[in-house]
Amino acid sequence: MASVRWIQSDEPAERARLDAWCAGVGPPLFQTAADASAGSQIASSTPVEGLMIASWNVHVGAGDLDRFLADAEQGVLTGGRRPTALVLLLQEAVRGTGVPGHLPAGAAAAPRIGSDACLERSEIGSVAARCGMSLFYVPSMRNGTAGPGSSASDRGNAILSTVPLLDPVAIELPGARQRRVAVTARVNITIDGAVVPFSIGSAHLDTLAGRRSLWVFGAAAARSRQATSLARVLAEGPMILGADLNTWMGRHEPAVRRLRAAFPSTPDATARRTFRGGLTLDYLFFRLPSGLHSHVNRAPSRYGSDHFPLIAFLT
Repeated sequence: MASVRWIQSDEPAERARLDAWCAGVGPPLFQTAADASAGSQIASSTPVEGLMIASWNVHVGAGDLDRFLADAEQGVLTGGRRPTALVLLLQEAVRGTGVPGHLPAGAAAAPRIGSDACLERSEIGSVAARCGMSLFYVPSMRNGTAGPGSSASDRGNAILSTVPLLDPVAIELPGARQRRVAVTARVNITIDGAVVPFSIGSAHLDTLAGRRSLWVFGAAAARSRQATSLARVLAEGPMILGADLNTWMGRHEPAVRRLRAAFPSTPDATARRTFRGGLTLDYLFFRLPSGLHSHVNRAPSRYGSDHFPLIAFLT
């Protein structure tokens, strides 16, 4: 298995805070083509014309990934056009295997979201295994403390792909509250007969700021710092980033502007209402080779999550 490259803060106080969150979770999970099941149909690269990309906050297992994947494979989400390859950029994926059974002393945990039923159905490693897909998952935080009636679990960002994943990178973001770890990897896409390496990534920014920043009112500034930090370390060249930016103040928040500047191929149509109450929290950002264009739509259903998936293809 390829080793995961980490990009972390060296600031001592920030390092101590992040280490406390890290102590409560399991290790990253990376499985690509060579590790997939013998029946997998994963190819080393995929033609750009048949590629479907989705970004989706699956709400800690509440989102029905199996039903979503079935609809995707049948072309339900792409106007009847059946994709030949799928790349899912997920936020709030949940994992139960390999998580410490009890919260270690000094470790931090987030309030639990979801149930054991959600965990059993949508445990990200199990979904990847039964679908024969490549997976890169890095937990950001422990999902509550295990106890009677609840199993140990963690949650974070993930990439699920029918195309092999290469060069996995975990990026810890600055903040004052929960730990946030963005994930990136590389896939090979064939364009006009040439194989072009594309970076892909998934990120999830803070909902609230720290106590000293007045929680809600300082949150936009906190997200702007996270977006700036993320954009600074992302790989150069073609890239697609899916993100739940938690832009409660609207899609003109500084975090959106910062990432749009880093992804100049992003069309205005990627800003869709994706959350309850008509809020726009979820985005797809693009940095594409000359002549390639993205087309983004919102899925017709939330598939059990509290967020709508965003669906894209390239031409």
